[in-house]
Amino acid sequence: MAAGNLAHLPVCSSDHRIRDDLPEDIFEHVLAFLPAEDAARSSLLSKRWRNAWTRARALNLSDEHHHGRRFLPFARAVLARYGSPEIPSLNVVIGRESSLGPGTVAWLRGAMERVVGSVSVTVTAPGGALDPLVLPPRLRAVSISLTLSGGGTGSKHGRLAFPSVSGAAGATSSYDALEELSLSRVQLQERVGASLSSWCPRLRKLRLRKVSGGGGPTWPLVVRMEQLEELEMDEVNSAVVEISTPRLETLIWHGGGFTKLISFLAGSQRSIRRLDGLCFYLPAKESRSFTAVRLLEVCSEANEISARIDIPEHCSPSWLSREVPKATAIAFVVLL
Repeated sequence: MAAGNLAHLPVCSSDHRIRDDLPEDIFEHVLAFLPAEDAARSSLLSKRWRNAWTRARALNLSDEHHHGRRFLPFARAVLARYGSPEIPSLNVVIGRESSLGPGTVAWLRGAMERVVGSVSVTVTAPGGALDPLVLPPRLRAVSISLTLSGGGTGSKHGRLAFPSVSGAAGATSSYDALEELSLSRVQLQERVGASLSSWCPRLRKLRLRKVSGGGGPTWPLVVRMEQLEELEMDEVNSAVVEISTPRLETLIWHGGGFTKLISFLAGSQRSIRRLDGLCFYLPAKESRSFTAVRLLEVCSEANEISARIDIPEHCSPSWLSREVPKATAIAFVVLL
């Protein structure tokens, strides 16, 4: 296949009559589940479906079958041929180190600006990380999920930054539509809390997994968001976490990372109804259990609390009342 030339995609023979008889909305629904290469091949099935793929409800791109530097020309061609200026859903999987450079980042920025539904970018290249990504100044997506590093021993997180703001007007063109944000294997700018609150005023769900800051473990993470309802954190490398979220209902805390101090500002913990993901060990004064115990103490008014507790042989479940003063009001599933 010539690089970026969709007209040369091969197609297997098939029963054209079946596809001609399909209702258009069903055919377009099927296309949304296909990789972009297969969706483009559908143009050769019959005259009726010649350009149907350009109206697919999702664009699914992967560099799995694009060796060397063939992925970027192909991705550019797909974006250029798509029939609408607005893309309902964009899913990109990058598994080759040759696709992690600045060209791919520039393409991603342009593609993300056109999305009005969901964006998912996942790097799976072992040990590889996407070149630094600065989010576009304008985004209309409702949901964004970014995994910017493939992980592995010694791998670095992909760097992510919000657009620089100049002048007193600041982020006048914020991401008003964004309601859900998931970041994984990402190194954030140091003041990401301030960026989130100013650029994402309507964010309802925030998930941070294997996230680090430019300042290392001493970097404080401050989450101040008026509309946030669900917060999930897993291996966040920040020694201090401050939460100011008056509408927060669900807090999922998997632990890990370097967090030593977590605090709630202005009584934010009182709105929490579900506390999940906790895991600690008795005796609970161990450093790896300190944050979990702290959350149990301050969020004991929650209606639903889920915690995994590993109890050594020399301890007993009765230790809970001594280790966690308010634990008597909580129902636990204890794993012995």
